[in-house]
Order: sequence, then structure tokens, then C-alpha cells
Amino acid sequence: MKILKYLIKNYGSDEPIFLDDLRGEMNIKDSTLRQYLKRLVDSGQLKRYEKGIYYIPKTGSILKNKPLSFNKVVKKKYLYDGNKIIGYQSGITFANDLNLTTQTARVPELVTNKETNRKRKVRINNRYVTLRKPRTNVTETNDRILQVLDIMTEYERVSEKSIKVTMKTINGYLDNTSISKEDFNQILNKYPMKTTVKIYESGLYDVIAQN
Repeated sequence: MKILKYLIKNYGSDEPIFLDDLRGEMNIKDSTLRQYLKRLVDSGQLKRYEKGIYYIPKTGSILKNKPLSFNKVVKKKYLYDGNKIIGYQSGITFANDLNLTTQTARVPELVTNKETNRKRKVRINNRYVTLRKPRTNVTETNDRILQVLDIMTEYERVSEKSIKVTMKTINGYLDNTSISKEDFNQILNKYPMKTTVKIYESGLYDVIAQN
């Protein structure tokens, strides 16, 4: 079946395949595309993760019927558009990654260009993620800066470390990351005044803003 060859060539095994993406990629009627996908699922050559999401099972795996990784689905759906960064982890999820807190988020917190609501919880295959729209469009040049500004905005909620330790961690995370003062000021203006005060008092402004 030609569609299977296409999926193998363009996606490979154990990678999320979104029906919406296929609609844009393939010159096939929607009803025909769905019929082809159903046949592949029925034959076991394709697995259905949930409505609108499929994957090619990895052959020869020790773990038979190994499910597709939830993190892979979330990453491809909300954090990347191809190789282009369109989102990032935030809140307690990100603070835990930086070892700023021992708290773990029961529901991952993500900021993504794909979200238009201030805050919304969505279900993906019996698990949930909290989505937030970004204060400004997320790009590969500002994603880390936005993550840090979010941390500073919610410092009391997400960090268990002193501001001194937090700043040391953040400085390390932002190593080799910089932005012009003009661009940084434009981003900073999207945040509450308390965030701006923390940024200046902590010395983080001079760490981030260059030129």
C-alpha cells in the first residue's frame, strides 16, 4: 500500500502521525485517507494512539504492543512544528527540571503558540496537559528567556530555593543565551511589574540583555 510506504519513509516507527498533518501532506480525499488508515490499523501495520493520532509499531521490539510515548506526542503536537520551536515547558514542570523544587506536576504545564486561551487543560489518551497561550510568540531565540521570565513571575509558587540559588541556576541555564535590550524590553513589557522588579533587582537584566 503506497500510503504505508509514505508513512515509513516520512515518519518511521514509534513516531506520532497526526491525521491533520496527513490531510495537508497528501492529495487524497479525507474519506479515502481515513479508509486507508483503518485498513492499516486492522492489519496491525499501524496503531491508533487516540482519535487523529497514529504510529507505526516498531518491529522486533522486546516489548510487544509497546504504546507510543506520551511525551513524544506532546512534544510534536505543542512544542515543535517540524524543527521549529513553538512552545516550552513552564511552571512546576520546568522548575522541577531545573531542580528548583521537589514538587512534581501531576499535569505538565506547557506554553505554546498553538494555544489561544489563557489557560486550558486538554486530554490526550487518558492523560492531561495544561496549555497556556504565550505572552509573545515563542521562537528558538526567545524560548529560554520566556521560560525564565515565567519562573520569576511565579517564583513564590514554583521555587523552593532562595532567590540567590535560583538566580545561579538560571544564569547557568541561560549560558550563551542573549538578546538585544530592545527586544528584551519588548518581551518584558508583556509581563507584570513584579516580574520587571525581580529581573532588575536580581541582576538578571544585565545577564540577558546585550548591546
